[in-house]
Amino acid sequence: MSAVDSNVYLTNIANRANVSQKSYRRAIEMLSIIKDGGPMSYGKDPNALAVATLYAACLKEGEKVSQLQIATARNTSIVTLKKRFQDIRNLLYNFSSLINSDRTISK
Repeated sequence: MSAVDSNVYLTNIANRANVSQKSYRRAIEMLSIIKDGGPMSYGKDPNALAVATLYAACLKEGEKVSQLQIATARNTSIVTLKKRFQDIRNLLYNFSSLINSDRTISK
């Protein structure tokens, strides 16, 4: 089974959610790390993974966005966003601590 390619969804989500290019570029970098980090993306909805990665990138860049704003940009539930965000946060923390702990969803 191969990893899903969530990059194809990022542009659409970023445009619909009206996020900055800086956050969009950060999300692309983060997806690259996620794909290299192992099978976390296997079997996951590529939309949900892209939504959660974009949300994490916005947090990292200090961009003020709500979970609802990002989730509705691609018809993803907030619950799904939170679950994928937790996966992303855990994986990226092990690599390079890209996400500030004071801006993440608590466990």
